Amino acid sequence: MPNHIDFVATLAPGIFSYELATGGQVILAMDVGTLVKKGSDVLVSTRNAVKAPDLGKLKQVVVQQYDVLDEREKMVRSASAKLEASLIRRFVELK
Repeated sequence: MPNHIDFVATLAPGIFSYELATGGQVILAMDVGTLVKKGSDVLVSTRNAVKAPDLGKLKQVVVQQYDVLDEREKMVRSASAKLEASLIRRFVELK
């Protein structure tokens, strides 16, 4: 992108690939992110990305990651519900 103007763009969740200067391609599945192009530099920032050698493996890795995230989300929701119930009980006891 050396002849492209400098810019900043938001990236939607999806597949992101790029070519290395030394040859070869990198394939990532990523969450939302930001791409910054300044001069000959291109920078990408995201909170969550996974890398795999090919698209077939990438799908497996993404499914595994979502399973882990789903379990964490369930644990957080359960803990939050317990805290809310405890808080309500204490308010009732104060009356």
